[in-house]
Amino acid sequence: MTTLTEIEAAIKQLSEGDVRHLSVWLQEYLDEMWDRQIEADLVSGKLDKLIAKAEADIAANRVKSLGVAEYGYDSRFSIPSVGHGIAMPLRNSYIKSATPKFE
Repeated sequence: MTTLTEIEAAIKQLSEGDVRHLSVWLQEYLDEMWDRQIEADLVSGKLDKLIAKAEADIAANRVKSLGVAEYGYDSRFSIPSVGHGIAMPLRNSYIKSATPKFE
């Protein structure tokens, strides 16, 4: 298989369980790609200004907890349910808690 069209056609032939397993694998692969890009950007210095600003904001107490800023609740006191998983501040934690395992 060399084209996206061929890959899509092959996926349509899979069972639901296999598609779900592929979905989990694909999300993990995308997470790994993201992590490698962030690591490369960190090593290259592309994130230096953003890190310095974040550290300055933290030092000046100009930040809110992730729960308040993103979800409208204080994550120290409650955790909302999202679908069949739990919304967690870290993307990998949410994905792994919300995605059923297919073996």
